[in-house]
Amino acid sequence: MKNFLLSSLLLVFTWSSFGEETPEVELGGVLIQRPDGNFMKFLLKENQIYCNFFDAEMKPLDPDVDRVAVRVERTQPRVRKQFAVAIPYEGVKGLRAPVVIQPPHLFRAYLSLMREGIDDPVEFYFVQYPMDLTATEPVTVFESEG
Repeated sequence: MKNFLLSSLLLVFTWSSFGEETPEVELGGVLIQRPDGNFMKFLLKENQIYCNFFDAEMKPLDPDVDRVAVRVERTQPRVRKQFAVAIPYEGVKGLRAPVVIQPPHLFRAYLSLMREGIDDPVEFYFVQYPMDLTATEPVTVFESEG
């Protein structure tokens, strides 16, 4: 009887913990504050670039841009420049560039946020990645260029 009661409590606890699904925000990357008060996170995951968008309370948003053009520049002579375009990807709110960014992941990235039908970028950012090699939480960039 005691085992039955314990297993019932465990089942109820497990059920309640899975009942509320809250999207998990990944640590790392560079958090960029945008002019509208929302945020964009530039993140390298599994050697690919991800740009995710969040509101002021860090809740995921659908991107308000169609694509992000990314230019990666390194100081190493092996692969000095790489170009990628982050586009919408299925299953997650955000943009992903389907280009492999080869390690080492120490580079400068120039991000141009683009909208359909507009030739010039609507926003432009410069990011040193990673900004702080010891950071366990996103580093915030507050200034937009251009």
